[in-house]
Parts: sequence; structure tokens; C-alpha cells
Amino acid sequence: MFFFQPFNCGGSARHLPVPLPPEFANGPLVLDIVQLSEYAGENVGSKRHSETVYRKGLPWNIMAKFNTKKDSTEKWLDFYLQCAAPKEVSSVWQRFKLSLKMNGTKDWTGKFSDVVFTNKLDAWGFYTFISFAELMIPSKGLYDEYGDKVTLAIDFTADETENCQNLKDKSVLES
Repeated sequence: MFFFQPFNCGGSARHLPVPLPPEFANGPLVLDIVQLSEYAGENVGSKRHSETVYRKGLPWNIMAKFNTKKDSTEKWLDFYLQCAAPKEVSSVWQRFKLSLKMNGTKDWTGKFSDVVFTNKLDAWGFYTFISFAELMIPSKGLYDEYGDKVTLAIDFTADETENCQNLKDKSVLES
């Protein structure tokens, strides 16, 4: 079901379809990378995306990809939070707190403020977050060897968007 939510960014109001419910400000974003060993063998840069989750009316997801560092063949997992806002939304300043969990264990927490997501820079995250070799170490418990998968999850809480007026819960038109 789609409702139309008015966006007023940069002085021009537009009505864009937004799947409801956008009012939820927090909750998990989850990406299961299944057949991890096969995925790691693919071309460097191939991406995996989580399902899109709406926070404060904007679409968010996790993007992961394997990469290599300069002058190295070792593979690393890149990990990003993406805001796939419609192109009519020029930019979003966002404050958020996230906890990274891999296969159910809380591994890392950080609080970030004034992160800018734009049409051209829609992702924020960690280039070379963890090496593939480290990810596969059984004693770390990050990799589910029986299911050949790793689960990346972010407990993501979105604050009110700062530069877009009318992106608040009350602006959702219920007709």
C-alpha cells in the first residue's frame, strides 16, 4: 500500500509515493549473505543489499561487498548504511546510533552525527571493514559454517531529518 507524503526540500514541494509505515524510527536492518564462500569467489566489487526498511519516511538498507586494498589481493568485506532517498530529495543530514551485530553477537557500537546522504553520496560505512580471512576464523563465531552464511545487522535509530521540512510522521496523508 502506498500513500503520498509531501516533501519540501529546497523550496519546491513534491508528492512522492512512500510505502507505510514510515513512522517507525528504530529497529534492525538485516542482511544475510548466504553461500558466503561462493560469494567471496565472485568478482571484487559485487554487492549484496538488505531489504529496504523505512525510517522517518526515508528508505534505508545495508549494502555489503568484497573489495581489495591497494597493492594486495586479500579480500575485505565493505559494509555500508545506505539511504536510497528519491532523487527529488537533494540531501539528508542525519544523526544516528548503530550497533553492528554479526550472527547475533554485539561486536561494535558507534554514535554518529551530521552524516550527510545525498543523491551522489548515498552510503556511509566502512571500507575494508573486516578481512575475509578474519571473518572465516571459527573461534570468532562470525561465520555460520553449516549454513555458509554471515548475518550483518544494524540496530538503527533515525533522528528527525534536518534539512527537509514535512518529513515528519504527521505529514503522511491518509487518503
